[in-house]
Amino acid sequence: MRPVTDVRGFRRELHVEIAEHRVTGELVDDFHHFRAEFDVTPGHVVAARGAALRYPWGTCPGAIGGLAEFLGPVEGGSARAVATRTTRLRHCTHLRDVAALSLARWARGGASTVYSIFVADPVTGPTHASIARDGHGLVEWQIEGLCIRSPELWAGCSLGRGAAFAERLAPELGDEQIEAILLLQRSCLIALGRQYDLDTCRHATDVPGAPTGACFTYGRTVAPEATRVPGATLDFAADADLRALSRAWVARHGPARG
Repeated sequence: MRPVTDVRGFRRELHVEIAEHRVTGELVDDFHHFRAEFDVTPGHVVAARGAALRYPWGTCPGAIGGLAEFLGPVEGGSARAVATRTTRLRHCTHLRDVAALSLARWARGGASTVYSIFVADPVTGPTHASIARDGHGLVEWQIEGLCIRSPELWAGCSLGRGAAFAERLAPELGDEQIEAILLLQRSCLIALGRQYDLDTCRHATDVPGAPTGACFTYGRTVAPEATRVPGATLDFAADADLRALSRAWVARHGPARG
């Protein structure tokens, strides 16, 4: 994977920590910092908690209660399979993603891990996006807008096609590789937010192309009340400790509020 030390862009980390009786997932990026924590017994989730530390809209913490949908038996498989029990409008997309990823990895008997994602800011022509796990590169794409240009296997594929994109994934890839690909796809979409100054938006509905119906905050009844949390967007350098810098922001400003 090409070095990104001199390139600006979107950065996201997903930390999965697996202990004997507890599974924790933490997601941090330019716009968000969420944590999901589950108490577990073999094959079952018996308690769920969450924390919203930094987020773009004042309504986002209201989605934490959706983590209760993960309670009960969890069978081994993919994060997509684990997430099928959930109702989209009860959840923050990003909190749900890291929760499902963490529980799926635990159910498969996996160990603690860290995913690191980078999507370079577009300048002219194609740019690149990559994901690594524990420092080892997994997937890299050349992208232009929402279209993958290379590698050849993905050339011409639209990142914005949601379920149709996932259906393109061959089962023989395996759960972990599919998860990495879908995490990178999601990040390519979220990275588009760097093109806007969200602090100029008073409400979530003011964002160009606002994804109505995509999550708790963008539910039709919630979105009009979703006010901006000013200053909550951070711009991380390539070698930054994302969690430490985000926690420092929270320490200075308190948990984000709209």
